[in-house]
Amino acid sequence: MEQVSLEFDGLRNMPLLITLLASIASIMIAAGVWQFVQRRVRQGVICLAAGLGPPVIIPTMLIDSALRYRGGDSSGGRMSWLVAVVVAGATTIAAWVVVATGMAGGMFWLCVLAIEAALAIGVFYASVYSHLGVGKLISLMALRCAAILALMLILFKPVIRVVSGADKSRPLLPILVDRSGSMDTRDQGETSRYGQVINALTAHQERIERYFRPLWFHFARTAEEVDSLNALSRLMPRGEGTDGTDIAAAIAAAAAVRDREEPAGILLFSDGNPTKGSPVTDMAREAAVPTFAIGVGSRSDSTASRPNIEIVSADMPFEAVKNNVTSLNVRVRITGLPNSAVQLALKEQGIADPVAGQSITVTKNAQETSVTLKYTPGDRGAETPLKKGQADIRMLTIAAAAHRTEAITDDNSHQLHVLITEPRIRVLYIEGSIRPEYKPLRRVFDSDPNVQFMSLIRMFESKFQASGSIAGQKLLRLPTTKADFDRFDVLILGDLDRTYLSDKRAGNVRLTRIKEFVEGGGALLMLSGANSFGPGGYANTPVEQILPVFVGARTQENEATSFLPQLTAEGAKHKIFDGIDKYMFGPGGRKPDAKLPRLPNLNGCATVVKQTPAAEVLAVHPTRRNANGPLIVLAVRQFVGEGRTAAFTANNTSLWNSFIQMRGGGEANPYQQFWGQLIRWLAGAEVKSKDATPSIVLRMDRSYAEAGQPTKFSARVLDAGNKTDSTATVSCLVTPITGDGTKRNLALVYKAGTGLFEYDAFHMGLAGKYKVAVTAVDNRTSKTIGSDEMTLTVEAHSQETDRLSLNAILLGRVAGAHNGQYAELPGLNDAITQLISRGQALAGEGPAITTHRLYNFTLLFLVFVGLLTTEWILRRNWQLH
Repeated sequence: MEQVSLEFDGLRNMPLLITLLASIASIMIAAGVWQFVQRRVRQGVICLAAGLGPPVIIPTMLIDSALRYRGGDSSGGRMSWLVAVVVAGATTIAAWVVVATGMAGGMFWLCVLAIEAALAIGVFYASVYSHLGVGKLISLMALRCAAILALMLILFKPVIRVVSGADKSRPLLPILVDRSGSMDTRDQGETSRYGQVINALTAHQERIERYFRPLWFHFARTAEEVDSLNALSRLMPRGEGTDGTDIAAAIAAAAAVRDREEPAGILLFSDGNPTKGSPVTDMAREAAVPTFAIGVGSRSDSTASRPNIEIVSADMPFEAVKNNVTSLNVRVRITGLPNSAVQLALKEQGIADPVAGQSITVTKNAQETSVTLKYTPGDRGAETPLKKGQADIRMLTIAAAAHRTEAITDDNSHQLHVLITEPRIRVLYIEGSIRPEYKPLRRVFDSDPNVQFMSLIRMFESKFQASGSIAGQKLLRLPTTKADFDRFDVLILGDLDRTYLSDKRAGNVRLTRIKEFVEGGGALLMLSGANSFGPGGYANTPVEQILPVFVGARTQENEATSFLPQLTAEGAKHKIFDGIDKYMFGPGGRKPDAKLPRLPNLNGCATVVKQTPAAEVLAVHPTRRNANGPLIVLAVRQFVGEGRTAAFTANNTSLWNSFIQMRGGGEANPYQQFWGQLIRWLAGAEVKSKDATPSIVLRMDRSYAEAGQPTKFSARVLDAGNKTDSTATVSCLVTPITGDGTKRNLALVYKAGTGLFEYDAFHMGLAGKYKVAVTAVDNRTSKTIGSDEMTLTVEAHSQETDRLSLNAILLGRVAGAHNGQYAELPGLNDAITQLISRGQALAGEGPAITTHRLYNFTLLFLVFVGLLTTEWILRRNWQLH
């Protein structure tokens, strides 16, 4: 008994067929809609019917034929009737071909595609060349359809196979499909390697089952048999047991079927990257069954990647100010997910909705992207209230939404702890030139966690350069409006002549605004300089009206005698000099403390006339006087509306800072302390640093790590003065929450360069979740400063990710070990043909197969070109364009 079947040795890509069919149908439907828009109802109906295929176009054309006959258009009626008959005949022939080939799946869609293409050609020619006669129109359509048919024959390579003796027993064929983690890799496409194998087997399933009795296996760490290809298609290359590849064990399991009968061979699908088991080539040789190895995947690691989204790093300041914007910089690595979108969300513990977010567009197979999120901390969530004496440390989680194809999702998120403080003192420093006082003073304010600092420096004429920002915003010009001044708490005027504040357009508006600013609760500090106080022209201005001194005329002289300030009785007990009064001369002739390093003298001072009635003088020149008494060095004034002003006449206090830095030894810096306390007093926040809660904030450079991968721990410790406590002892206890790990005690070491306590490389070799808890202790009092804890997830290292490229050399050796054959996935059809030949040769039995090709590439190509050329010539002769 013989079986005759039509098969295809060429393109067998089902998704491609369906995509082409859907494209043609969509174009036809769109054309129909356009015809309706143009009020061509009949043409619109025909286009829509053609797009929906033979079941719709046949009755539509029969109805159109009847309507035309009834309307007296016998010629049009015959044409519509003829179209219906031709389509019906073609559909009948296609149905017979599908049944005859036994390929109900692929052949069905191929025939539908051919009919739909013919319908599209017919509709196109009928609408564009409707003025031609029936004969000419049919000629053009026939030539174009024949050309399309020739092209399809070239692509699909049809053959007729005659199988003799098909009723004889089909041989066994063990089919092994690698389901290990590396088969989840995407090679510049959206389908995993495992998915590619399933698609290929589905396309060849009918042929395989016609000639063999397939045995379906999947393998990773172990091999397991399932009952059908459908069962294999429901599995995924991820999950338990997929973190290893034992190809040798899989071959042994397949070869064991010899205990039942001799198989035709072994069909193996893999990327050829075993991670365990016996030598694969030796096992293939011992199995003594030909192995037909089909390689899957790219030979280059650069184009091979498993679907994964990883938060590589997330960084932000250890401290964020309440109701102020803080930037969070996130680096995300995305692999194996081209042409997709990844949604990032920043969540705060105790708050249901994300506090920030952003979408990342993925365009490459492997992409690393940096994203900046804006976080504005508000009130603490009601679910996480603060206890008395507890610092406001909040847990933030930056997370990327998991993709359904990811095998690992623990690395999609990263935790950060951040200390939230109340709004900081907002300082604007306007300076007439870059002089020695500017840069050290700027560094003091920039490093002060309780200060937001911005400066405007005159570069030339009336051009100012902005540096720093307040709440993420810069002021690029001198403040003029009330809204400008309301952005600041303290205004510092340096060596700046009054004329820059009162130009032709603004007049004295800025000077008046400064006065209103102070009277409304703001603060003003005027510094010494050749163009400040009297020499700067501030006499008899709104600014002088609020200063604690009368500044004098422009001819007011500068005092050049060097000196160390002498505190008055009021100054010695004032908060501005708290803790630094012993560095200076005091009231009653008290000298600086001899146990402390003696600060260098300052280079003179500006002179003012005298203090105003409401002012306090806190420091004076110890040896120089004018008609009203000792020269004033520092005077302050407080207004009823909480506004404050200060006049500081000394030159170049940066000498104190340079002196302390040269000495080293970790001594307190009176320069930093003086300016910090002066700014706090001006802002009405002089007790802020005293009331701060000591704290420790923990950071990890990763929340997810593979076993043995180093993780860095960092902690910032602040004392009650809100300053970094470099003398504290910081310990770290790592405790397993899950898994078999053991407790680890670590000591974090202070690094002066970062101002943080750090443990550079913590290694955990066992998988599990671990609690990382740090505690800071004040060495002077032995009291606990604070503690903080986070969770670290450690996963066992998977060798499946060590190599992702196709190992064609190994698979070739496996195939060559016992008369097998190696091919890559596109060559599967030839491998099956070889297996069929081997199956029929077993013991001289099995069906005999004869193959008759229905295509000749050279001939079909010439026919294709000839048909298109003939159509073109006819169109030219009939003057068609």
